[in-house]
Amino acid sequence: MKIKLDFVTNSSSIAFIVCVPDDFETTNEEILKFAANTGDSFDELINEGYIDSEWKGKYEEYMLEFVPDMIEELKIKGNLWHYGFDGTGPDVYSTIIDILQHHDFILNSMDLNGEGNNQIQTVPYDKVKQLFLAEALKEIQIKGV
Repeated sequence: MKIKLDFVTNSSSIAFIVCVPDDFETTNEEILKFAANTGDSFDELINEGYIDSEWKGKYEEYMLEFVPDMIEELKIKGNLWHYGFDGTGPDVYSTIIDILQHHDFILNSMDLNGEGNNQIQTVPYDKVKQLFLAEALKEIQIKGV
């Protein structure tokens, strides 16, 4: 298994190890920014003829409903979360990954070499805080502060 330290886009199955603070909430503006997934705004995509204006409203409504719900589910479950037959769709999944990457919540990613669906594995925020606190205390003891 290869371990990747950055965002991977060319693998058929990737596991992301993430830590999302308990109080994190995304905004509607942020969701819509990353939902386009093209770097273009929805209005630019409409003007260029890629999507029609009726679809834009329905898509935005869909993303604004599901992305926050899935981020909350990710924080609460604290375990394996993936898309596929029993998970969320690729559009919501990609938007969530982009948001997590933007906030530096992705700790690591691993190429699974096609051995499963894309996955997000959470490390509970409290656990990460405990680990960092323990390491900070060790440093203080070593330095004799």
